[in-house]
Amino acid sequence: MSYQDQGKVISLKAAATIPAYTVVYLSAANTVSNAVTDTSIPIGVSADYAESNGSVPVVVSGVARCKVASSITAGNLVSFATDSAGFIRALTVNNTALSALPIVGIALETASTSGNIIPVLLQFGVNIQR
Repeated sequence: MSYQDQGKVISLKAAATIPAYTVVYLSAANTVSNAVTDTSIPIGVSADYAESNGSVPVVVSGVARCKVASSITAGNLVSFATDSAGFIRALTVNNTALSALPIVGIALETASTSGNIIPVLLQFGVNIQR
């Protein structure tokens, strides 16, 4: 399905190789890395592949395409998976393993397999379970 708001995109520098459709955080001034720890506060999703020190387009608002780490149901709040370099994973109530991770957004479609790409309405914020 297509969406009217494809999202606002800004260009930043890649600190390392960044795959397309992965959650990124600001790791230095104007520089992003894949989000992998609970201290990685996400600022967007890479819209394309980028080489280290190259320019990476980052979707910072609206709807972004994201790679999933495991099954997700439409409507789930999502964060990033710490074991899958920027892929997204569903946040569920009382899931202590994910309770400290920041929210990336809301899944707009369902995915059942790791590596699937789904649209996510970006809603960055601190996890309310934090």
